[in-house]
Amino acid sequence: MKKVLLLTIIFLLNISLFAQVRSKVCFIRPNYDESVTSTLAEIQPYLDKIGVYDSYKYINDFIEKGNSGSGFVYVTKDGRNFVITNYHVIRNAQTVTAIFQDEQTNNPLSFSNLKIYAASEEIDVAILEFDNNEKPFSNGLEFFNDTLNDGDTIYTAGFPNLWGKAEWQFGIGIITNKNVNIPELIKPELSHIIQHSGAIAGGNSGGPLLIQSSENDYKVVGINTWSHSSRTDTNLAVPSQTIQNFLNHALNDKSYKLSDDAERIKEKSQDLHKLLNQRKVSFAKLERFISMDYVTREGSTILNSVINNCSSEDKKTIKNTFLNKAPLEGLKYAIALEMVNEYHRYEDIAKNFSKDYTEKEDSLQISDTPARINNSDLWYSKLPNGNSRRIGFAEWTFSNGSWQISSFANLKDKDIEARITNSEQTDKQIATKDTEAKTKNKKPVKPTAKKYAKPYKIPEGKGFKIGKRDFYNPYHFAIGYGMSLSFSEWQHTLDIDIKVTDWISVNLSTDLAERRYNVYFDGRKELNIANISQYAGLQFQLPEPRTYVVTMPYLCLEGGAIFADFSNLDVYPAFKGKLGYRWYFKLPTDKMALFVDINLGIKLRFIDFKVEYVYPTLLAGIAF
Repeated sequence: MKKVLLLTIIFLLNISLFAQVRSKVCFIRPNYDESVTSTLAEIQPYLDKIGVYDSYKYINDFIEKGNSGSGFVYVTKDGRNFVITNYHVIRNAQTVTAIFQDEQTNNPLSFSNLKIYAASEEIDVAILEFDNNEKPFSNGLEFFNDTLNDGDTIYTAGFPNLWGKAEWQFGIGIITNKNVNIPELIKPELSHIIQHSGAIAGGNSGGPLLIQSSENDYKVVGINTWSHSSRTDTNLAVPSQTIQNFLNHALNDKSYKLSDDAERIKEKSQDLHKLLNQRKVSFAKLERFISMDYVTREGSTILNSVINNCSSEDKKTIKNTFLNKAPLEGLKYAIALEMVNEYHRYEDIAKNFSKDYTEKEDSLQISDTPARINNSDLWYSKLPNGNSRRIGFAEWTFSNGSWQISSFANLKDKDIEARITNSEQTDKQIATKDTEAKTKNKKPVKPTAKKYAKPYKIPEGKGFKIGKRDFYNPYHFAIGYGMSLSFSEWQHTLDIDIKVTDWISVNLSTDLAERRYNVYFDGRKELNIANISQYAGLQFQLPEPRTYVVTMPYLCLEGGAIFADFSNLDVYPAFKGKLGYRWYFKLPTDKMALFVDINLGIKLRFIDFKVEYVYPTLLAGIAF
């Protein structure tokens, strides 16, 4: 009896601890600036060029869901509340939404507008602060500071994606290597990495790696960050000691400055320079240097240019980056490709500068350390005679806890030409000239995509869904004119649609033949001087928005009258049915569209239920 009681107590204790863990782990969703969503809308026509089809749905899904991840709440000794997650989960976000589960009611507990308090790209950790310094939690998860050993049982917690939806998951595994060094992920001098076999998937990034301590509660031993795609149960986490060191530095060191301007720009600049100088550039690493400001300002223009000029292999890589990662990463990859091309163009320019001195091209190099002017770099070429020429320009901006490139210019830019032709100017004078030039020439370059209409987006709460497909009719009135061919006789057709719901419209149609033959299935052939048919009925439709086109199959059932011969006042009731397909092509005005419609109709006389005629019709018109 005592054993049963003891087991019951342990079981209830574990359930209580598990509930506490779940209430402290959150789902992380990035919120994007309007300029980001606008840029994503601009690139949709370019995605079709590289084979990213149904780009409307692809972009909308990303805007609504983004690159989601996980995180956990951390409470300091003085009660301040923070959320800890991976930097790569939130690096492109303007703000962040964190959704917890209420411990008392089990209902979602959502906090929006979390901002980045501090971040480290080097160790892939970000600290988020609640809006208005809210303190909704009295305690959070604690860190594990005891010895960790290979073979120790660990637990993973987070919100990985399951069939396109983030779902809670609490997994189990063991430590398979407590101390592994992978320079490609984190520099060994900064931190080692924990390797484990706990269950994680896309969406677990930023969630805690837990261990049961001697007090039988769950403590954080690391943050789940990476997973090896080609090895089973090979998952990697940033260790808790590394996270704590960063927390102490960011939260408690009064001399800590989030940007660490001069030193951090210098380090980033040298890292970028070394990366560009490699024989085979890692674009996955290079795109981390690209700021969202760069993406929103020039991303669509650069993507269009790169797609039109790059090799088929590069085009395929860009497509795979969009499909396998995310649209923002795809844009950054295109910009990175352009940066590499620009950088090597600098080398060509430098060789032209130096040809008067030597014919040995391999003796010419770009300088390893660019000159600094405020937050900008001047790339130099080393000439064999010891002199140097300025041949390029890179500007840095501080974004989401990291210094990143906001522009990467070549010699065609006037401010760079000024640096070369006026090399006797001091750095201070150049910096002043830069500021004046930027203020004077602050007109943004309008990307080619601006001439396109904005892609269709289904307003929240509108439309209807069948399976996984969304249907929505954005137009309330449509009028079209066309021609019908009925047993070798052409007739004019006027068609009007008035929207009732997204899937039903009222249809009014008029058919006119100035002089025609009525030919019946029984072989009779009658000549009519005039023939007008007038109908009204309901149209049942499935309007499906795609990037810039709404496709709409439909079935229309109408009743009306056929005025067979006005000279004899020969009028009789009739029925008309149409099965057709319509394409709405959106105009830049954003509220109008041109459409093309093709349908097959049949007319029946009510008097004797005989087929009047069967006919195909081609229509074109405008919709509002």
